[in-house]
Amino acid sequence: MDDFFAEVDKLHKDGAIQECYDKLQAKLAENPDNVDVMWRAARSCYMQAQEKTDKADKEALFRKGLEIAENAVKADPTKGQPHKWVGICLSKIGDFISTKEKIGNAYIIRDSFQKAVEVDEKDATSTVCFHWVMSLFSI
Repeated sequence: MDDFFAEVDKLHKDGAIQECYDKLQAKLAENPDNVDVMWRAARSCYMQAQEKTDKADKEALFRKGLEIAENAVKADPTKGQPHKWVGICLSKIGDFISTKEKIGNAYIIRDSFQKAVEVDEKDATSTVCFHWVMSLFSI
């Protein structure tokens, strides 16, 4: 599995978004309970959504990524990456929902980034996102 992760991480880094997405979706179908596959699949949904121009396609992919990340958190709440991708995907869903829903989700997003930082304080993205969310709460 390490070789597979190295391959898809390289595809992600190189910007081969579609190929990375396709490989992760296939691997997720084979290994639906593998948390490391799950968070990478959530990330690939996010990246795939960023490439889309159709709003409905974007929203569907962000929601799919959120669902996968939430399932990863349920499967293993001790890993930081799934918490981070819950926060990121839920944040992007904010582009498609009411202000009231965004405000309610802000607490979930904050808690997701906080948990991600607690379990992996070396993850710079989670740390920056957590501090960004906290700055919004101070407004």
